[in-house]
Amino acid sequence: MTLPSIIGEFVDRDFDREVQFLAKLVKAPSDNPPGDCAPHAKCVR
Repeated sequence: MTLPSIIGEFVDRDFDREVQFLAKLVKAPSDNPPGDCAPHAKCVR
């Protein structure tokens, strides 16, 4: 098995969970310019 196929299988296997995580992450408030990013950091823990 090649590394690209291993990575592809990993992504395919967890795709729905990854999409849910990223959707939650982009909804979390994060200041720009930098400031209080605690809600964003809490989301990725």
